[in-house]
Amino acid sequence: MRIKVLLEIDKPMRRGIKISIYKSSKWVDAKYEQIGDFCFYSGRMGHMDRDY
Repeated sequence: MRIKVLLEIDKPMRRGIKISIYKSSKWVDAKYEQIGDFCFYSGRMGHMDRDY
């Protein structure tokens, strides 16, 4: 499934979301496509990890 969302680039991006269905819950990883400069160290956009 794909969804389109708006992100606040001054806050860290989510790695996933916990979904509860009935009485059980499951962790679903987030996968991002077509994002600009993204730092995997801090989780923020606008710079890359090579800047550290």
